[in-house]
Amino acid sequence: MLWVAGFLLLLLSVCHPLRAEDAQALLGQGLAHLEHARYEAAIERLERAARLDPTLTLAHYDLGVCYFAQGRFEAARHAFQAAQHLNPRHRFTAYYLARLDLLNDNLDSAIRGFRDLAGGEPVADEFYYLGSAYFRKGELEPAIRSLQKAVELKPADSRAYFLLARVYQKAGREIEAKRQFALSEQVRSADQQKARDMIACNVALDSQNRDLALARCRELLDGSDSAKLVSLGMAMAQRQLYAPAIEPFRKAAMLDPDNFEPHYNLGLTYFRLKNYPAARGPLQTAVGLRPEYFDAVALLASTLFALGDDENALPHLRHAHRLNPADEKIKSLLVQELTVTARHFENTGDRPQAASLLEEARSLQTEAARN
Repeated sequence: MLWVAGFLLLLLSVCHPLRAEDAQALLGQGLAHLEHARYEAAIERLERAARLDPTLTLAHYDLGVCYFAQGRFEAARHAFQAAQHLNPRHRFTAYYLARLDLLNDNLDSAIRGFRDLAGGEPVADEFYYLGSAYFRKGELEPAIRSLQKAVELKPADSRAYFLLARVYQKAGREIEAKRQFALSEQVRSADQQKARDMIACNVALDSQNRDLALARCRELLDGSDSAKLVSLGMAMAQRQLYAPAIEPFRKAAMLDPDNFEPHYNLGLTYFRLKNYPAARGPLQTAVGLRPEYFDAVALLASTLFALGDDENALPHLRHAHRLNPADEKIKSLLVQELTVTARHFENTGDRPQAASLLEEARSLQTEAARN
Protein backbone atom coordinates (compact mmCIF):
# COMPACT_ATOMS: atom_id res chain seq x y z
CA MET A 1 0.00 0.00 0.00
CA LEU A 2 2.83 2.37 0.85
CA TRP A 3 4.46 1.56 -2.51
CA VAL A 4 1.17 2.25 -4.35
CA ALA A 5 0.68 5.55 -2.48
CA GLY A 6 4.23 6.60 -3.30
CA PHE A 7 3.78 5.62 -6.94
CA LEU A 8 0.56 7.66 -7.16
CA LEU A 9 2.25 10.72 -5.66
CA LEU A 10 5.09 10.37 -8.17
CA LEU A 11 2.59 9.96 -11.01
CA LEU A 12 0.71 13.10 -9.95
CA SER A 13 3.90 15.13 -9.71
CA VAL A 14 4.91 14.01 -13.22
CA CYS A 15 1.48 14.39 -14.84
CA HIS A 16 0.60 17.82 -13.55
CA PRO A 17 3.08 19.78 -15.74
CA LEU A 18 2.07 17.68 -18.73
CA ARG A 19 -1.57 18.59 -18.16
CA ALA A 20 -0.55 22.26 -17.91
CA GLU A 21 1.34 21.95 -21.20
CA ASP A 22 -1.68 20.27 -22.81
CA ALA A 23 -3.87 23.13 -21.56
CA GLN A 24 -1.50 25.71 -23.06
CA ALA A 25 -1.51 23.85 -26.37
CA LEU A 26 -5.31 23.74 -26.41
CA LEU A 27 -5.41 27.44 -25.55
CA GLY A 28 -3.18 28.22 -28.52
CA GLN A 29 -5.37 26.14 -30.83
CA GLY A 30 -8.49 27.83 -29.46
CA LEU A 31 -7.03 31.27 -30.07
CA ALA A 32 -6.13 30.32 -33.65
CA HIS A 33 -9.74 29.25 -34.30
CA LEU A 34 -11.07 32.39 -32.58
CA GLU A 35 -8.84 34.53 -34.79
CA HIS A 36 -10.78 33.20 -37.81
CA ALA A 37 -14.20 33.33 -36.11
CA ARG A 38 -14.46 29.52 -35.94
CA TYR A 39 -16.29 29.75 -32.64
CA GLU A 40 -17.44 26.15 -32.16
CA ALA A 41 -13.96 24.77 -32.76
CA ALA A 42 -12.51 27.44 -30.47
CA ILE A 43 -15.02 26.67 -27.71
CA GLU A 44 -14.30 22.93 -27.83
CA ARG A 45 -10.57 23.50 -27.30
CA LEU A 46 -10.91 26.31 -24.77
CA GLU A 47 -13.35 24.29 -22.65
CA ARG A 48 -10.88 21.40 -22.60
CA ALA A 49 -8.05 23.79 -21.69
CA ALA A 50 -10.09 25.25 -18.82
CA ARG A 51 -10.92 21.76 -17.52
CA LEU A 52 -7.27 20.68 -17.64
CA ASP A 53 -6.04 23.87 -15.99
CA PRO A 54 -8.83 25.80 -14.22
CA THR A 55 -6.34 28.57 -13.32
CA LEU A 56 -5.80 29.49 -16.99
CA THR A 57 -7.37 32.96 -17.07
CA LEU A 58 -7.11 33.37 -20.85
CA ALA A 59 -9.03 30.15 -21.50
CA HIS A 60 -12.01 31.43 -19.48
CA TYR A 61 -11.76 34.92 -21.00
CA ASP A 62 -11.62 33.70 -24.61
CA LEU A 63 -14.47 31.30 -23.93
CA GLY A 64 -16.46 34.34 -22.85
CA VAL A 65 -15.53 36.14 -26.08
CA CYS A 66 -16.71 33.14 -28.15
CA TYR A 67 -19.99 32.82 -26.28
CA PHE A 68 -20.57 36.58 -26.51
CA ALA A 69 -20.02 36.52 -30.28
CA GLN A 70 -22.60 33.72 -30.57
CA GLY A 71 -25.17 35.56 -28.44
CA ARG A 72 -24.91 32.98 -25.64
CA PHE A 73 -24.85 35.67 -23.00
CA GLU A 74 -25.42 33.61 -19.85
CA ALA A 75 -22.59 31.25 -20.76
CA ALA A 76 -20.44 34.30 -21.57
CA ARG A 77 -21.14 35.81 -18.15
CA HIS A 78 -20.11 32.61 -16.35
CA ALA A 79 -16.87 32.46 -18.34
CA PHE A 80 -16.02 36.12 -17.76
CA GLN A 81 -16.80 35.82 -14.05
CA ALA A 82 -14.40 32.87 -13.83
CA ALA A 83 -11.73 34.95 -15.58
CA GLN A 84 -12.38 37.91 -13.28
CA HIS A 85 -12.12 35.69 -10.20
CA LEU A 86 -8.65 34.61 -11.37
CA ASN A 87 -7.56 38.11 -12.40
CA PRO A 88 -9.73 40.93 -10.97
CA ARG A 89 -7.63 43.54 -12.81
CA HIS A 90 -8.18 42.14 -16.32
CA ARG A 91 -9.72 45.17 -18.01
CA PHE A 92 -11.17 43.43 -21.06
CA THR A 93 -13.05 41.04 -18.77
CA ALA A 94 -14.52 44.03 -16.92
CA TYR A 95 -15.48 45.56 -20.28
CA TYR A 96 -17.44 42.51 -21.39
CA LEU A 97 -19.16 42.15 -18.03
CA ALA A 98 -20.28 45.78 -18.29
CA ARG A 99 -21.51 45.09 -21.84
CA LEU A 100 -23.56 42.17 -20.51
CA ASP A 101 -25.03 44.38 -17.77
CA LEU A 102 -26.06 46.91 -20.41
CA LEU A 103 -27.67 44.17 -22.53
CA ASN A 104 -29.68 43.07 -19.48
CA ASP A 105 -30.73 46.66 -18.65
CA ASN A 106 -28.70 46.63 -15.43
CA LEU A 107 -27.86 50.26 -16.10
CA ASP A 108 -26.37 51.21 -12.74
CA SER A 109 -24.03 48.21 -12.79
CA ALA A 110 -23.10 48.89 -16.42
CA ILE A 111 -22.35 52.55 -15.65
CA ARG A 112 -20.14 51.57 -12.71
CA GLY A 113 -18.26 49.10 -14.89
CA PHE A 114 -17.71 51.45 -17.83
CA ARG A 115 -16.91 54.38 -15.53
CA ASP A 116 -14.19 52.34 -13.78
CA LEU A 117 -12.69 51.48 -17.16
CA ALA A 118 -12.90 55.09 -18.32
CA GLY A 119 -10.56 56.09 -15.49
CA GLY A 120 -7.59 54.29 -17.09
CA GLU A 121 -6.11 53.66 -20.51
CA PRO A 122 -8.84 53.11 -23.13
CA VAL A 123 -9.74 49.45 -23.63
CA ALA A 124 -12.15 49.54 -26.56
CA ASP A 125 -15.31 51.62 -27.04
CA GLU A 126 -16.22 51.88 -23.34
CA PHE A 127 -16.99 55.62 -23.62
CA TYR A 128 -19.57 54.91 -26.32
CA TYR A 129 -21.30 52.32 -24.16
CA LEU A 130 -21.02 54.50 -21.05
CA GLY A 131 -22.76 57.27 -22.99
CA SER A 132 -25.39 54.78 -24.13
CA ALA A 133 -26.05 53.64 -20.54
CA TYR A 134 -26.38 57.23 -19.30
CA PHE A 135 -28.71 58.06 -22.21
CA ARG A 136 -30.95 55.08 -21.51
CA LYS A 137 -31.09 56.14 -17.87
CA GLY A 138 -32.07 59.69 -18.88
CA GLU A 139 -28.87 61.32 -17.58
CA LEU A 140 -28.15 63.51 -20.59
CA GLU A 141 -25.19 65.65 -19.46
CA PRO A 142 -22.93 62.74 -18.47
CA ALA A 143 -24.07 60.99 -21.67
CA ILE A 144 -22.91 63.98 -23.72
CA ARG A 145 -19.53 64.12 -21.94
CA SER A 146 -18.96 60.39 -22.46
CA LEU A 147 -19.90 60.47 -26.14
CA GLN A 148 -17.77 63.55 -26.78
CA LYS A 149 -14.85 61.56 -25.38
CA ALA A 150 -15.86 58.58 -27.55
CA VAL A 151 -15.67 60.58 -30.80
CA GLU A 152 -12.41 62.17 -29.67
CA LEU A 153 -10.82 58.74 -29.13
CA LYS A 154 -12.41 57.00 -32.13
CA PRO A 155 -13.22 59.61 -34.78
CA ALA A 156 -13.97 56.87 -37.33
CA ASP A 157 -16.85 55.41 -35.27
CA SER A 158 -20.08 56.66 -36.86
CA ARG A 159 -22.19 55.17 -34.03
CA ALA A 160 -20.81 57.63 -31.48
CA TYR A 161 -21.70 60.68 -33.62
CA PHE A 162 -25.20 59.30 -34.24
CA LEU A 163 -25.89 58.59 -30.56
CA LEU A 164 -24.46 61.96 -29.53
CA ALA A 165 -26.84 63.58 -32.03
CA ARG A 166 -29.77 61.75 -30.44
CA VAL A 167 -28.72 62.89 -26.96
CA TYR A 168 -28.43 66.51 -28.14
CA GLN A 169 -31.83 66.17 -29.77
CA LYS A 170 -33.33 64.85 -26.52
CA ALA A 171 -31.73 67.76 -24.66
CA GLY A 172 -33.30 70.25 -27.08
CA ARG A 173 -29.94 71.27 -28.60
CA GLU A 174 -31.04 71.02 -32.23
CA ILE A 175 -28.12 72.83 -33.89
CA GLU A 176 -25.56 70.52 -32.26
CA ALA A 177 -27.76 67.51 -33.03
CA LYS A 178 -27.86 68.36 -36.76
CA ARG A 179 -24.10 68.78 -36.83
CA GLN A 180 -23.53 65.35 -35.22
CA PHE A 181 -26.05 63.66 -37.54
CA ALA A 182 -24.13 65.12 -40.50
CA LEU A 183 -20.79 63.91 -39.10
CA SER A 184 -22.26 60.44 -38.52
CA GLU A 185 -23.37 60.24 -42.15
CA GLN A 186 -20.00 61.52 -43.34
CA VAL A 187 -18.07 58.87 -41.40
CA ARG A 188 -20.50 56.11 -42.46
CA SER A 189 -20.09 57.12 -46.11
CA ALA A 190 -16.31 57.02 -45.70
CA ASP A 191 -16.57 53.45 -44.35
CA GLN A 192 -18.65 52.45 -47.35
CA GLN A 193 -16.10 54.09 -49.64
CA LYS A 194 -13.31 52.05 -48.02
CA ALA A 195 -15.19 48.86 -48.84
CA ARG A 196 -15.72 50.00 -52.43
CA ASP A 197 -12.03 50.92 -52.74
CA MET A 198 -11.01 47.48 -51.53
CA ILE A 199 -13.28 45.81 -54.08
CA ALA A 200 -11.86 48.01 -56.86
CA CYS A 201 -8.30 47.14 -55.81
CA ASN A 202 -9.03 43.39 -55.88
CA VAL A 203 -10.68 43.68 -59.30
CA ALA A 204 -7.66 45.61 -60.62
CA LEU A 205 -5.19 43.04 -59.26
CA ASP A 206 -7.14 40.21 -60.88
CA SER A 207 -7.66 41.76 -64.28
CA GLN A 208 -5.12 44.47 -65.15
CA ASN A 209 -1.45 44.75 -65.95
CA ARG A 210 0.33 44.18 -62.64
CA ASP A 211 2.10 47.56 -62.53
CA LEU A 212 -1.09 49.41 -63.42
CA ALA A 213 -3.03 47.41 -60.84
CA LEU A 214 -0.53 48.19 -58.08
CA ALA A 215 -0.62 51.86 -58.98
CA ARG A 216 -4.44 51.81 -58.87
CA CYS A 217 -4.46 50.07 -55.48
CA ARG A 218 -1.98 52.54 -54.00
CA GLU A 219 -4.09 55.40 -55.31
CA LEU A 220 -7.17 53.95 -53.58
CA LEU A 221 -5.73 52.64 -50.31
CA ASP A 222 -2.25 53.99 -49.64
CA GLY A 223 -2.77 56.84 -47.19
CA SER A 224 -2.91 57.40 -43.45
CA ASP A 225 -5.58 54.80 -42.64
CA SER A 226 -3.93 51.81 -40.95
CA ALA A 227 -6.83 49.42 -41.69
CA LYS A 228 -6.80 50.29 -45.40
CA LEU A 229 -3.03 49.83 -45.55
CA VAL A 230 -3.29 46.38 -43.99
CA SER A 231 -6.03 45.49 -46.50
CA LEU A 232 -3.80 46.70 -49.34
CA GLY A 233 -0.85 44.65 -48.10
CA MET A 234 -2.97 41.54 -47.69
CA ALA A 235 -4.46 41.89 -51.17
CA MET A 236 -0.92 42.01 -52.57
CA ALA A 237 0.38 39.17 -50.41
CA GLN A 238 -2.54 36.90 -51.35
CA ARG A 239 -1.31 37.19 -54.94
CA GLN A 240 2.30 36.53 -53.88
CA LEU A 241 3.27 40.16 -54.53
CA TYR A 242 5.37 40.11 -51.39
CA ALA A 243 7.88 42.88 -52.14
CA PRO A 244 5.19 45.51 -52.91
CA ALA A 245 3.24 44.40 -49.78
CA ILE A 246 6.10 45.41 -47.46
CA GLU A 247 5.50 49.15 -47.67
CA PRO A 248 1.78 49.23 -46.74
CA PHE A 249 2.38 46.83 -43.83
CA ARG A 250 5.36 48.90 -42.66
CA LYS A 251 3.37 52.14 -42.79
CA ALA A 252 0.41 50.55 -40.99
CA ALA A 253 2.71 49.30 -38.20
CA MET A 254 4.12 52.82 -37.75
CA LEU A 255 0.64 54.39 -37.71
CA ASP A 256 -0.84 51.85 -35.29
CA PRO A 257 2.04 50.41 -33.21
CA ASP A 258 -0.24 48.59 -30.73
CA ASN A 259 -2.09 46.68 -33.45
CA PHE A 260 -1.00 43.04 -33.88
CA GLU A 261 -2.10 42.69 -37.52
CA PRO A 262 0.38 44.98 -39.33
CA HIS A 263 3.38 43.75 -37.31
CA TYR A 264 2.52 40.08 -37.85
CA ASN A 265 1.83 40.52 -41.57
CA LEU A 266 4.99 42.57 -42.04
CA GLY A 267 7.08 39.87 -40.36
CA LEU A 268 5.33 37.12 -42.33
CA THR A 269 5.98 38.93 -45.61
CA TYR A 270 9.67 39.45 -44.85
CA PHE A 271 9.85 35.76 -43.89
CA ARG A 272 8.32 34.73 -47.22
CA LEU A 273 10.98 36.85 -48.93
CA LYS A 274 13.60 35.02 -46.80
CA ASN A 275 14.69 38.37 -45.36
CA TYR A 276 15.03 36.93 -41.86
CA PRO A 277 16.91 39.86 -40.25
CA ALA A 278 14.08 42.22 -41.27
CA ALA A 279 11.38 39.72 -40.17
CA ARG A 280 12.75 39.45 -36.65
CA GLY A 281 11.73 42.89 -35.30
CA PRO A 282 8.06 42.96 -36.37
CA LEU A 283 7.59 39.33 -35.30
CA GLN A 284 9.03 40.05 -31.86
CA THR A 285 6.55 42.93 -31.56
CA ALA A 286 3.68 40.69 -32.74
CA VAL A 287 4.53 37.97 -30.20
CA GLY A 288 4.77 40.61 -27.48
CA LEU A 289 1.23 41.70 -28.36
CA ARG A 290 -0.17 38.15 -28.74
CA PRO A 291 2.13 35.73 -26.83
CA GLU A 292 -0.32 32.81 -27.06
CA TYR A 293 -0.95 33.05 -30.83
CA PHE A 294 0.73 29.95 -32.25
CA ASP A 295 1.29 31.23 -35.80
CA ALA A 296 3.21 34.28 -34.58
CA VAL A 297 5.31 32.35 -32.04
CA ALA A 298 6.10 29.62 -34.58
CA LEU A 299 7.08 32.18 -37.20
CA LEU A 300 9.38 34.04 -34.79
CA ALA A 301 10.94 30.74 -33.65
CA SER A 302 11.54 29.70 -37.28
CA THR A 303 13.07 33.10 -38.05
CA LEU A 304 15.47 32.88 -35.11
CA PHE A 305 16.39 29.33 -36.15
CA ALA A 306 17.09 30.53 -39.71
CA LEU A 307 19.29 33.32 -38.31
CA GLY A 308 21.27 30.81 -36.25
CA ASP A 309 20.30 32.56 -33.00
CA ASP A 310 20.26 29.32 -31.01
CA GLU A 311 19.99 30.98 -27.59
CA ASN A 312 16.72 32.73 -28.46
CA ALA A 313 15.37 30.18 -30.94
CA LEU A 314 15.21 27.35 -28.39
CA PRO A 315 12.76 28.94 -25.87
CA HIS A 316 10.50 30.14 -28.68
CA LEU A 317 10.49 26.72 -30.34
CA ARG A 318 9.62 25.12 -27.00
CA HIS A 319 6.82 27.68 -26.53
CA ALA A 320 5.48 27.03 -30.03
CA HIS A 321 5.58 23.27 -29.41
CA ARG A 322 3.67 23.69 -26.14
CA LEU A 323 1.02 25.73 -27.94
CA ASN A 324 0.60 23.12 -30.69
CA PRO A 325 2.34 19.79 -30.01
CA ALA A 326 0.83 18.31 -33.19
CA ASP A 327 2.74 20.63 -35.53
CA GLU A 328 5.41 18.41 -37.11
CA LYS A 329 7.45 21.26 -38.65
CA ILE A 330 7.95 22.94 -35.29
CA LYS A 331 8.69 19.60 -33.64
CA SER A 332 11.36 18.88 -36.29
CA LEU A 333 12.94 22.33 -35.85
CA LEU A 334 12.90 21.89 -32.07
CA VAL A 335 14.71 18.53 -32.35
CA GLN A 336 17.33 20.13 -34.61
CA GLU A 337 17.75 23.11 -32.28
CA LEU A 338 18.10 20.87 -29.22
CA THR A 339 20.80 18.88 -31.03
CA VAL A 340 22.69 22.00 -32.11
CA THR A 341 22.48 23.55 -28.63
CA ALA A 342 23.61 20.28 -27.05
CA ARG A 343 26.69 20.38 -29.28
CA HIS A 344 27.46 23.91 -28.04
CA PHE A 345 27.31 22.73 -24.43
CA GLU A 346 29.45 19.70 -25.18
CA ASN A 347 32.09 21.93 -26.79
CA THR A 348 32.19 24.09 -23.66
CA GLY A 349 32.55 21.05 -21.40
CA ASP A 350 29.01 21.09 -19.95
CA ARG A 351 28.24 17.45 -20.69
CA PRO A 352 25.30 17.08 -18.23
CA GLN A 353 23.44 19.94 -19.92
CA ALA A 354 24.24 18.51 -23.36
CA ALA A 355 22.96 15.10 -22.29
CA SER A 356 19.74 16.63 -20.95
CA LEU A 357 19.06 18.39 -24.24
CA LEU A 358 19.79 15.28 -26.29
CA GLU A 359 17.42 13.28 -24.08
CA GLU A 360 14.70 15.91 -24.72
CA ALA A 361 15.35 15.61 -28.47
CA ARG A 362 15.17 11.77 -28.32
CA SER A 363 11.90 12.00 -26.41
CA LEU A 364 10.40 14.20 -29.14
CA GLN A 365 11.63 11.83 -31.86
CA THR A 366 10.10 8.85 -30.05
CA GLU A 367 6.83 10.74 -29.71
CA ALA A 368 6.87 11.54 -33.44
CA ALA A 369 7.55 7.88 -34.29
CA ARG A 370 4.61 6.75 -32.13
CA ASN A 371 2.28 9.19 -33.90
